[in-house]
Amino acid sequence: MSERVDPFAMLKDVPVFGLKPKADKPVSKDVIDQIADENRFHSRQARKEPATPRRKPRVYRTGRSLNFSLKATVETRDRFHKAADARGVTLARLLELALEALEKQGPSGNS
Repeated sequence: MSERVDPFAMLKDVPVFGLKPKADKPVSKDVIDQIADENRFHSRQARKEPATPRRKPRVYRTGRSLNFSLKATVETRDRFHKAADARGVTLARLLELALEALEKQGPSGNS
């Protein structure tokens, strides 16, 4: 039992261990971008911020619980928001003020 066990005793040929082959050099980013452009691959980069800045969200606790949704042009919406900001009121309060002003004016056939 003083002899060491030969792990290669059962093998016919002794294995030859060589050096690992050199790893390929990584492809440059420019080459990857060129290949992607040629094959019309889209970028996964995040999209740029929109050109128009986002409005500050209007969150108020006023007790109003019904949703009143309507379609309007961008210009009309912006005018409405600008009028509310100028008066320092919520959008719902501005609508109430506008309706009160219309009711004071009386019925009109101008449509």
